[in-house]
Amino acid sequence: MEYKGRKLVVHPAKGALDRYSRLRFEVNGVSGTGHDNHPLLGEPGEGVRETLARLKRTIDDIDAKPVQPTTYAWWYPPDRIETCNPGKLNEHIKGKGEACLEPGCVRAARIEAARAKRRTGITAASLAGVLTRAGFTRADLNWDSTAKSEGFSAEGENRNRRVVVMWRDGQYGTRTLRGELPDIAAFCKSRGYPVRVTDAGSSLWVYPKGTDEPTEGQPVPTNNKPESFGKKD
Repeated sequence: MEYKGRKLVVHPAKGALDRYSRLRFEVNGVSGTGHDNHPLLGEPGEGVRETLARLKRTIDDIDAKPVQPTTYAWWYPPDRIETCNPGKLNEHIKGKGEACLEPGCVRAARIEAARAKRRTGITAASLAGVLTRAGFTRADLNWDSTAKSEGFSAEGENRNRRVVVMWRDGQYGTRTLRGELPDIAAFCKSRGYPVRVTDAGSSLWVYPKGTDEPTEGQPVPTNNKPESFGKKD
């Protein structure tokens, strides 16, 4: 018989059926498993109807969950599965067009997702390197993050969503872009980094290349000169 895309065959007993007999069955043409092709057998004492009913229940349970890489491929309709890692030692099945649930593949996908996030994000170290190579002055910091010398510093925010660039000159409380920050803003924008002035008005938010133009903070002044930010009286 055909059931949910599987062809089921149960071979009747050849002789008198006692409670220890186990009928052979086939699913999608497969009648045995393992290197010795051990036959697929029903439960002791089951007749043809009982064996078919149990196979249907098994198929219902299988179909209620995503494709499991540890389940024999022949339990699935051929059009529902595909081979993952074909030809490799850990070759297994997965749902066609679906993410693989095999633990090694899940781990590999998680690692790749983290790498992709880093590639599409922005880090303080990477941006500081870009600015330093471009000739901007980088501040030397003490162990407690206070500045030894005047220059810029960069710190990551929001899990690589943006980097805040500050000018370290010992001045606090001003709402202007001091030092090289106006030139840093112009340089970053020319390299494709979206840039905004922070709410404090004295530092920059720099975003990954390719991201939409942010709306938070305030726009960078176009005259490339220090400008006072904040509420006007």
